[in-house]
Parts: sequence; C-alpha cells; structure tokens
Amino acid sequence: MLLFEANERGPDDRLKLQFEALSHLDEKEREAVETMIAGVLHMHDAKRWTQAASTAQAAKPKVQKAAP
Repeated sequence: MLLFEANERGPDDRLKLQFEALSHLDEKEREAVETMIAGVLHMHDAKRWTQAASTAQAAKPKVQKAAP
C-alpha cells in the first residue's frame, strides 16, 4: 500500500471531472483512454530526455583539433 497525504497526489481540478466520467465508459473505451494517456506521457518523457541530452551536449567544452 502506498501512503500519501490527502492532497499529495491525484489529478488537478481540471481533470477530476473528466476522470470521474471515465467510470461511465465501457472497457474498450477506458482502454483507449489509457492508451492515449500513456502515449502522451511517453512523448513527454522523450521530449525531456532529448532536451536533457541537448543541454548536456551544449554544456560540453568544444575541443579544437590542432592545425597540421
């Protein structure tokens, strides 16, 4: 069991009603919503990782090759 404070986790007010409405959907519709949410979260993670890699790459000092 996970222990959290009452307001520590959960959707913000904008999403609460939408998540409550999911209980009225059938199983296939809920699965579709879960798939879409997972896809958006994966895209967000990929963007974060790409930005972190770009930032790390930009922070590396440039090494110049010696002229022959």
